[in-house]
Amino acid sequence: MALQSSGAISLNEIHIEAGGSSGTTASINDSDIRDLIDKSSGATMSFNEWYGASAFTARWVGAGGGRRRSMQYVDVATLSNASDFGDMHFHNNGESRQLCASCASITRGVYIGGNSSEARTTLEYITFDTLGDGTDFGDCGNNYGSAGISNDTRGVYAGNAYDYTEIEYITIASTGNTQDFGDLNDQGHTSAGSCASSTRGCFAGGYASNGRTERISYITTASTGNSTDFGDCAEDLNARANGSMGSNTRGLFCAGNHGSEDQTNAANGPRDTIEYITISSTGNATDFGDALSKRSHPACGSSKTRALPRCGGYNYESPGRSTTMDYITIASTGNASDFGDLVDGEMQWSGASNGCGGTSSTS
Repeated sequence: MALQSSGAISLNEIHIEAGGSSGTTASINDSDIRDLIDKSSGATMSFNEWYGASAFTARWVGAGGGRRRSMQYVDVATLSNASDFGDMHFHNNGESRQLCASCASITRGVYIGGNSSEARTTLEYITFDTLGDGTDFGDCGNNYGSAGISNDTRGVYAGNAYDYTEIEYITIASTGNTQDFGDLNDQGHTSAGSCASSTRGCFAGGYASNGRTERISYITTASTGNSTDFGDCAEDLNARANGSMGSNTRGLFCAGNHGSEDQTNAANGPRDTIEYITISSTGNATDFGDALSKRSHPACGSSKTRALPRCGGYNYESPGRSTTMDYITIASTGNASDFGDLVDGEMQWSGASNGCGGTSSTS
């Protein structure tokens, strides 16, 4: 249950919301209390920053791809194998939401488009806390290969392969059709990576109308308009992990392919690199570490503290659709570790997370 949105809040109330027992010793600098509002140790804090804060189970739900109608989920805080969530609303004659994108609020995940004649013009949603099938959300223009970001109220999709520069948005709590947001500033970001804070969304790499791009663009989520240049990734890679990933301060991107899909091609083959940015500033991405293997078109997602940079994807080192899920700790740097296995291997899909940056309790 979330803390109140106005009036006096006591440290004891915050402590209870974070999982502590009433009357036991607590400090405003305790990690579980700081985590409610995504603050680092020693940061300046005021009690009104906990207005509306809520401790909840961050959940990731992977959907789309080409093999299965069913969706898969994990609770990000617990290392485990994935479980079935339910079936996608759209699945016609074996076609599904291959190359779809996703966005999320704390309560709802929304998937858009896909590379099939019917999926590409529709959206569907799930409720994170309730296992079950997807439900029709509304319609969009032809859309596949885009990337999504969100704060807790608005979802934004950019990089559509039918219109490389198009940006669309929805109000996540209200079903309905997409609306025009603006245009990307750098010829597009198809099959790109993405991340968000509660105020800003970033799109990284992918395909542009003039070929692969290393550019990072950003938008102010609450304000419609064109994107602005942020900086560059280390390489011009496409087939990146799809799904918003990071905390409210740090955004993460996981690499894909550099032209060739031949993993023996050191210069132009797939990559295993993970990069990060500080979302509130601008500048080039910095090396974070490596994923467990070289995979293209995985899904990804995160809580505020832990990211799943590669869930499935096509594994070029052991050819085939991978069932592996990686994880990293967002605030640190280093190589990924094994999280668990998917129910079934999948690629060209997307992951919606209700705990990532932008959808945190202070969004």
